[in-house]
Amino acid sequence: MLNLNFGLNFEALAEDLMILLKSCWNDPFQPPVIIFPDPALEQWFKLKWVEKYGVLANLNTQFLDNFLFHALLDKDAEQPCTERLSGELLQNIILAWFRKKDTNGKENWQTFEAGQTSEIQNYLTTNDGQNIDESRLFDLATQISHLFMEYETSRPSTFILKEGIIRTWGNCENNTFFKNANSDRESWQRLLYKRIFTDDDCILTHINQILADKKQNIQYITLPRLFENNRDKQGNVI
Repeated sequence: MLNLNFGLNFEALAEDLMILLKSCWNDPFQPPVIIFPDPALEQWFKLKWVEKYGVLANLNTQFLDNFLFHALLDKDAEQPCTERLSGELLQNIILAWFRKKDTNGKENWQTFEAGQTSEIQNYLTTNDGQNIDESRLFDLATQISHLFMEYETSRPSTFILKEGIIRTWGNCENNTFFKNANSDRESWQRLLYKRIFTDDDCILTHINQILADKKQNIQYITLPRLFENNRDKQGNVI
C-alpha cells in the first residue's frame, strides 16, 4: 500500500513517519519501503532517526525517479530489456556530440546561432580565445547531463507548470520550459535535448538501433519517454 502524508513542516512529517515505521516494522528483514525525492532528504531522515532511536539498519529506501520508472515499466513486455538512461551515459553522449564535426569542419556546438554559441564559446575557450579547454568541456557535459536528468522529475518554482519536458521542448521550436529564462541559454539546451531525445532521428534512437543490430539485449529510455509511452489516446497515464 502507498501512503502519502502532506505537510509544511519537515520535522513534523519526519516524526509522523518514524512513529508509523515503528508501529509496522515488525520484521527487521522485511522493512517497509520509503520513497525519498533525493539522497539529501534520505540522509536527513536517517540522522533524525538515529538521534531519536539510535541505530538504524536495513531500512529499505528508494528514490522517486527510480520508483516512477519501475512503476511505469511494463515488466511483462517482450525483450529486449529496458533500462533507464543513466547520467554517466548521457554525459558521454553530450561530450561526443559537442566534439563531432559537420561537413564544414565545425564542431556541433559551433553550429548554434550566434547568441547561443557565444555563451558556450566564452565558457569553453582558453584565455587566448582560440583553443578549447578540454576540462571545461568535460565539466559542461557533466553539468548539462545533470540538468537534463533533473528536468525529468523536478518542478521547482522556476519551471512553468505545464506539460513535461518532452511535450514542451519536443513539439515546438520556441516553447519555454522556464519562467524568466535566458532565452539564448534555453534555446540551445532545447536544441541539444531534442537532438538527443526527441528528433525523429535522435541520438538515443541511433544508439538503441546499434544495440539491436549487435543483438544486445538492452534498450535505453528516459523517464519522460516512458511516461509518454504510457499515455492513452486521451493523454491519461495508463
